[in-house]
Amino acid sequence: MILRAINVGHHNRIRMDTLREAFHSAGFRDVRSHLQTGNLTLDAHEDVPLAVAEQIETVLIELGLRGASVVARRWSDIEHLASATPFTGHDPAEHRFTVSFCRTDIPDRPMGPWAERGLTFLGGTDWALFAVVPRDLDRAPNANAIIERRWGIPATTRFWNVVTDWVAREAALG
Repeated sequence: MILRAINVGHHNRIRMDTLREAFHSAGFRDVRSHLQTGNLTLDAHEDVPLAVAEQIETVLIELGLRGASVVARRWSDIEHLASATPFTGHDPAEHRFTVSFCRTDIPDRPMGPWAERGLTFLGGTDWALFAVVPRDLDRAPNANAIIERRWGIPATTRFWNVVTDWVAREAALG
């Protein structure tokens, strides 16, 4: 589960223990969070990611979190994504690496790299896009806005190291 628009500046602030308890009370099992950014791992009683996302958004609204959206994916899909090596050939001293998670599959996704507004998208999966951002940019481009404008799909972006750390942490927990 990846939540968008929580704990950003002063917007939609919530403690992760409060969020975990709310999801547990809503019937989700084994709810764990990673960092304060809304990366969650949980067992859902539903196997359809979009249905799970809608259930979680209902809980977020009940908690008073407005405008927050959810990208739900099976954990095996997140693990598979994290095993990729999409940034080969890009110097981490010169670039920040990101992955944008899309709520639904991306229609007519370009297969090769393309640049837009300072980001270089490297391709990805049916539901996630990898991008590199030059470190020397004063302000990072908004990958979510690019994806939403181009395909009309809600998206949320994370730094690649956050995703790989999250997967490693979950693997260590067994």
